[in-house]
Amino acid sequence: MIIKSKEDLDFDANFKLAEIEMKTENFEKVEGYYEIVAKIQPENNEISKKHSICFFHMSMYKEAAKKFSITLREKEDDMAIV
Repeated sequence: MIIKSKEDLDFDANFKLAEIEMKTENFEKVEGYYEIVAKIQPENNEISKKHSICFFHMSMYKEAAKKFSITLREKEDDMAIV
């Protein structure tokens, strides 16, 4: 996805679009939306977790493991992520 304007950086819109595309299993689009929201809120652990699930569905296991390990490192004491 190419960012053409400031509106393309809207966190809520891109996060919701990722969720919609995830339901339709359009993982290539989901990955693009998660890339955008991760740049807007890099500290958001929920994005890393969902991004790792997206990579898993795309059979991109190495990337999925990297994203999920970030999630685990940042929330070692939060068992809700498992």
